[in-house]
Amino acid sequence: MLNKSFFIIVFLAIIIQVIFSFYYSSEIINQNNLIENNQVVLQSLKVENQELAKKFTSLTSIKQIETLVSQKNYIDLKDSLNLQN
Repeated sequence: MLNKSFFIIVFLAIIIQVIFSFYYSSEIINQNNLIENNQVVLQSLKVENQELAKKFTSLTSIKQIETLVSQKNYIDLKDSLNLQN
């Protein structure tokens, strides 16, 4: 009788171990998929950030500002203010 109950306990322990193994392996797969998706999003955000930085740099360059100022016909402050007083 003791041997029969011992084998039942061992068998149940093995079944529980297998169930937990499947559960944790599926969790690991889910976490890996989440990490991979986040890495793809991070990479696309890095590329977008670089493109925005490049666009910002080109829009705030001296040449671009001079072009915009000349198109708007702005008057230079030095010409309109008397700073000698």
